[in-house]
Amino acid sequence: MIGARTVRHHKASYVADWDQLPEWQQQTDADIFEHIEQLI
Repeated sequence: MIGARTVRHHKASYVADWDQLPEWQQQTDADIFEHIEQLI
């Protein structure tokens, strides 16, 4: 796994706070997390 400090040109969403993410990204992430919760 590559840490954020070793990636020189990372995407903002990789390090952005939840409140700074666009609404579509928040919803996508929430959908992914909910799906994973259902699997475990």
